[in-house]
Amino acid sequence: MTDSFSLAGAIIGHLVGDFLVQSDAMARDKQKPSWKGHTACLLHSAIWASSVWVFSGFPAEHWGCVLFLLACHYVQDRHALAKSWMRVMSPGFMDIPFAPWSVIVVDNTWHLVQIWLAWKWITP
Repeated sequence: MTDSFSLAGAIIGHLVGDFLVQSDAMARDKQKPSWKGHTACLLHSAIWASSVWVFSGFPAEHWGCVLFLLACHYVQDRHALAKSWMRVMSPGFMDIPFAPWSVIVVDNTWHLVQIWLAWKWITP
């Protein structure tokens, strides 16, 4: 950890951005195959990346990390990559009694990996 960037703060920002401020409309619409889906996903991803940035204390000169996080989040959420990963790695865990929690855990694990990669980018 550096003085200016807190990995723990970034994780709190992730939770705030993905769970507290994502509206039902964003969650429902972000995978729709239309401009509405693109807009909902982009708005959610921008709010999420901003939340990670604010809570973590990303230095302003590392704005590229914030764009990296925004792009990763957009691609992952827009294309339901967690579900695709699970279809390949563990298809039985997408069904009841495991779903939807199994998908939520895999999705959030990938988001945390992205945050960790950004953290590694900034820290020596």
